[in-house]
Amino acid sequence: MQALTAEVVLGARLVVRHRSFRFAVALALALLAAAATSDSVTVERHAVFVVAGTLGAASGIRLTAPGAALSAIRRAAADWWVPPVGRLLGALAVTAPIVFLGGVTLVSRGSDWRAPAGAVLVALLFLAVWIVVSSAAAPLAGEAGAGAIALLLVWFGGLAPSAVHQLLNGSVYLQRPAVLLWNTLPLGWRVDQAVDGSLVDLLVLCSWLVTGVLVGAWAVDWVFVRGVRGADCL
Repeated sequence: MQALTAEVVLGARLVVRHRSFRFAVALALALLAAAATSDSVTVERHAVFVVAGTLGAASGIRLTAPGAALSAIRRAAADWWVPPVGRLLGALAVTAPIVFLGGVTLVSRGSDWRAPAGAVLVALLFLAVWIVVSSAAAPLAGEAGAGAIALLLVWFGGLAPSAVHQLLNGSVYLQRPAVLLWNTLPLGWRVDQAVDGSLVDLLVLCSWLVTGVLVGAWAVDWVFVRGVRGADCL
């Protein structure tokens, strides 16, 4: 329990002390303010999802960024699941209040309480998913690479797979893998369907949360093993 608590505190500190996260918070607040001027519930709901994904990507890459954050995992005497779960909880402690307050403020206007409550809960799940996905990618692609890829997927993830199919209509070899990727990843279009009552999409998001934790633990271990072998070769 002490190791888990330490990882929670470390995860929160890794997030709040970096300027990329502070920039993401400023961007999220600007997006929420712009969405507040709209009278469309769909626009407001999508803005909350984009904010959740953006904050998740910006905070997740800090949890396992190459350097001190990554090497601290190796020095910790804890089970394999403690660093990814603890740091996820720490990042959620910092980011979840922003998504919750933004979602409640925007989506609840002029509608029944059950619909906005569901949208906010799915947005929090979307936030957690992108924290673990981006943190799993950071040891492999680097902090900048993982962050850039995650943000692009979050910002353009509202496009449905059929829209991606039409956009790449002239390139058969690129079209098929892109549509397959779009149907697999935890993107915004899937979150919209989960809020509308699709149990399959909700289960896919939950599976990505578990997969992100498992892949993140494997990626950290793989980086350490590769580093040790590289040192042995030298």
